[in-house]
Amino acid sequence: MRDLYLLERGLARNSNEETMFLARNQESFANISKPASKHIESVWSEAKRLGVSSGPLFEMIVGSVLYSLEIGPFYRRAALRFVPELDIDFILFNEDETAPICLQLTSTLRERHKLADLQAFKIKHFYPKAFFSLLTMDSIDVARKSGVKFPSLDMLVDAGSTQFDELMGRIGELGATRFANSALASSRSSTFHSLSQPYTGPVFS
Repeated sequence: MRDLYLLERGLARNSNEETMFLARNQESFANISKPASKHIESVWSEAKRLGVSSGPLFEMIVGSVLYSLEIGPFYRRAALRFVPELDIDFILFNEDETAPICLQLTSTLRERHKLADLQAFKIKHFYPKAFFSLLTMDSIDVARKSGVKFPSLDMLVDAGSTQFDELMGRIGELGATRFANSALASSRSSTFHSLSQPYTGPVFS
């Protein structure tokens, strides 16, 4: 099964049209070429051409890139202990559990940057050292926001551009290197993704 590696790493629960599409366009995590932004743009453009572009596919692509760049471990669809009502698409931790790295994703931007800025504000109220970024494939709307300073959102990123590579470099500088289950709110939807071990299921049972 071509998409088995995506299922084994927990980037999808079941084989479907999107997992098979992604597996056809990236045979493995090692198959992702650098810079990662070019890979994302290429895969997304083909997905749009074939009508299979979606939010879950975008998440799978970003998760694949994190694996390929060995950035992690990371959590998906998780909530921080002091802000349990707010689900975050990707969370990474360094040695300081009070400085989570939060990545929210949206394939189309629209007004989502306003919501992300509010979410970043809520997170930083309890975690002042947090880093919060919004990733999107909506290059046109990101360009329209060029130069805009957000009160709480650290980065608005066109994932198909060099902005994404800059973000990955920033995360590397922040030192995302450890797991921290105790820093999360208890939720069966949260999943932990190790770089060295196969996916084993939810963080909380």
